[in-house]
Amino acid sequence: MTWYRQTSPTAQAARATRIRRGAVIAFVMFLPLLCATKLMALATDSGGRCLVYGGCPPFPWEAFLWVCGAAAAAFAAAVAAPFRFRSAARGAQVGLQLLAASIVLARP
Repeated sequence: MTWYRQTSPTAQAARATRIRRGAVIAFVMFLPLLCATKLMALATDSGGRCLVYGGCPPFPWEAFLWVCGAAAAAFAAAVAAPFRFRSAARGAQVGLQLLAASIVLARP
């Protein structure tokens, strides 16, 4: 007698496929998300002035590239890691991609 409920291998494979598909969709939609957030930042009053007249504060490239690299590593983990880590890796991937989008949104 077992004290926990075992899932069937087909149910586990189906869940792994859903996690992998969600990670791939989030990865593919990352570039359009960044483009949309940049357009939203430039649509503000300060973003328009920055675009027309210049004098914008420098963009934090180091932080942005670190977050993008961590999101890519989380994507690789969501696709290739053992099953028990995939769901957490996909959540980390989506969270890091949203953090990168907020960095772009904060700076016009």
